[in-house]
This record gives sequence, structure tokens and C-alpha cells, in this order.
Amino acid sequence: MVFIWKPRWGQSPAKRDRCRASVYTSVWSHQCQRKPKIQREVDGKLYLFCYQHDPVAIDAKRKARQEKWDKEWAEKEAGWARKEAEGKALDACKEAIQKIAAGHNDPRTLAMETLKMFGD
Repeated sequence: MVFIWKPRWGQSPAKRDRCRASVYTSVWSHQCQRKPKIQREVDGKLYLFCYQHDPVAIDAKRKARQEKWDKEWAEKEAGWARKEAEGKALDACKEAIQKIAAGHNDPRTLAMETLKMFGD
């Protein structure tokens, strides 16, 4: 997504020797003051951009950042799922130890079934 600078409210027209990106300050926007290096088509019109505001480069950076965030989120979700599974396995271990202490008939089989829950 590229914001093309367009003059509004009595501003001077766009300078052809400057990048056409709209740069925002805390109060208003103005045309980027850098010299254009790249020509790109945006919404069917050709515009000149500096390297910083090149729409293709901006999209590539956004895509890379989103992929990084998606990967981090997937790792967090996997960690949460693993932690939940370990919690359930520990609860099952406690329950199995209580059954063995109460005199379970086959503690070895019970222990093996409980250990399978850890998945290691």
C-alpha cells in the first residue's frame, strides 16, 4: 500500500524532481524530498519513488515481517500446546502413583501407559 502525495488545501503542485510518496508528520503530510530513483505503476499511473518508498520494496519488507510474526506465533502456540500436554501427563502420573499406592494390581502396565503420555 503506497500513499501518493497529492496537493490539497492550496498546497503547491507535486514536484516532478521529487519522490511522490506522501510523508506524514504529527500534523500534516508533505511530499518526500528525496530524488526519485525508481519508476513504478500504481493504480494504472506511473510515479517516481526513492528507494525508501519503493512500493515493491515496502511490500517485500511487510511480507517478510508478517512471515516472521506468523512463525513466532506458531512457535508460541506449539509451546502452549506442549505445556498443556505436559500438564495433563503430570496429572496422569500423580493419579497413577495414587493408584499404585492404593494397591493397583498391575503397577508396571499402569506406569508404561502413563509414560506414553509424555511422548518422548
